[in-house]
Amino acid sequence: MLWIELGTLQKVTNHYHAQGLINPKTMKPFSLMAIWTSAMRYVLDNPKLTREFYEADLGEALSDERWEEMLITRAFQVYNYSKSRTIKWAKTHGLFDKHYEVFAEKFKLPERK
Repeated sequence: MLWIELGTLQKVTNHYHAQGLINPKTMKPFSLMAIWTSAMRYVLDNPKLTREFYEADLGEALSDERWEEMLITRAFQVYNYSKSRTIKWAKTHGLFDKHYEVFAEKFKLPERK
């Protein structure tokens, strides 16, 4: 979690540039967006572990509802609105049934009976 250690994603980008590290997919220096996506994937895969750091960065505690809304919003962004990937993530973290209406609206899922 270099982004937590260094404090900002821009500092991570600068650190990677200083180290001469390049993105193996593009063979260019890592972009800020690539660093952001990687950090958000980590948050999405480890929500219990990262919540404390995320709240510290925001300077406020988040209610469970607000935290889950933020996670879902980030999942839509990180998974590029991929229906299957986003729903799989939500089910893995117990958020799909709880927030079904959000996913139903976004992905045109059938109404629940």
